[in-house]
Amino acid sequence: MHSTLTDPIPEIAKLAQSKGCTLRAIATEESLLYWVENHYFIGKPYVCLAELTQFIQRLPLAT
Repeated sequence: MHSTLTDPIPEIAKLAQSKGCTLRAIATEESLLYWVENHYFIGKPYVCLAELTQFIQRLPLAT
């Protein structure tokens, strides 16, 4: 059975944008790190996209 995996990054980026943030990523020797930032803060880096998504969902909507 063939399963289709979709890249979650575009959806997470859209969610971040709806909260007034930009999704950022950097590759280290050990892993990929993801975080969000805007004009007011830079979020902590996450290795787990699910945890980052939960953090973004708690942010207020951009006005």
